[in-house]
Amino acid sequence: MARRHHIAVGDWASVARRLEELISARSAEDPVAVAVELVLLRLQQEAAGAGPPLPLAEQLQQANDRWPALMARPLLARLDPSLVQSCLDVLSPLRLRQAQGSALDAIFEGLTARRRRGEKGQFLTPRTVCTALVKLLDPQPGERVLDPACGLGGMLLATAAHRGKDAGPLLGADIDPAALRVARLGAVVAEIAGLDLEHRDSLAPGALEPHLNGPVDVILTNPPFAGEVVDAALCAAYPVTGGGRAERDALFLERCVGLLRPGGRLGIVLPHGRLVNDRDGPLRDWLLRQVQVLAVVGLPDETFQPHTSLRTALVVGRKRPLPLDPTEPLPDEAIAFCLSEKAGRDRGGRPIPRAGADPQAPAWLALDHDLNEVVDFIFDDLASVWRAHG
Repeated sequence: MARRHHIAVGDWASVARRLEELISARSAEDPVAVAVELVLLRLQQEAAGAGPPLPLAEQLQQANDRWPALMARPLLARLDPSLVQSCLDVLSPLRLRQAQGSALDAIFEGLTARRRRGEKGQFLTPRTVCTALVKLLDPQPGERVLDPACGLGGMLLATAAHRGKDAGPLLGADIDPAALRVARLGAVVAEIAGLDLEHRDSLAPGALEPHLNGPVDVILTNPPFAGEVVDAALCAAYPVTGGGRAERDALFLERCVGLLRPGGRLGIVLPHGRLVNDRDGPLRDWLLRQVQVLAVVGLPDETFQPHTSLRTALVVGRKRPLPLDPTEPLPDEAIAFCLSEKAGRDRGGRPIPRAGADPQAPAWLALDHDLNEVVDFIFDDLASVWRAHG
């Protein structure tokens, strides 16, 4: 008999493992699709509050009436009711709305990791990293914010939490429709309006422009790292990073700069090697002529564990009004270099709680990380640049 996973309070990953164990053992349905409907059903229960529980069929109907787009495939109605109840028993101790994304991130990180990472190197961005980038770029109400590789929507949901739930527009795109469904679920859990998501390949020339209707004010993103793009026609659309073949994150960097308005703000997660490798010298030179890089924050090796130990960094900057002349020397501009040493998770990807914190609080408050100190150290300098250039 398979070993049952222990469900620890605040350890959302243990919830994901138990759900996957239950669903996979007793159903042939996609665990991610089933989990989306389970979370919606649990939210319906939370909204109903205390009192005698309604029959499961009535609860399902209420959830379907409330969220028809996300319950478009009523999988739960086709499953054994005892399986559905067992899964609800796993979710019943959790306060999904109070966790503000921490619960969903961990649950769906476990359920989607194998499908998303593949050859494209797609990994969920920890909510602490999303929050840090949002705080550094400080998106204001009314600014158009884009994540062209939004995945489960962490950057956009963190933006909404930063500037107000109804302060859109929040624009996102991703090549994975299952991930977008989870992102929409995250907006429901956090009660956020104004999330505008599209199923698009953001690297395809012209794929995003009709959706965006012009350059955007802020881009926050963690693009896929791994895997070379060998499509010659696609690479030809990226004269700096392309050629016959190119690495995906480098193409995304060029794409992001192109989608920003002059003076717009960029926050992107990049492999550390992009910042130091000799072969990436031309890419860095191009970036510094297009963008005034203001801060680089090295992230701990544990940041994306247990999926990869690849070293990464946050790069924050402002798109220049006009690119600098490539024949002229680069200007002597200050860049804040910081090193984060505590990721709030160990090498196995398990959360490390902050002493005395509520384990069901948002990750920024609940986990033992130091990105809050990094933000405090450099934000005032960044904010002066944002204010000066609008």
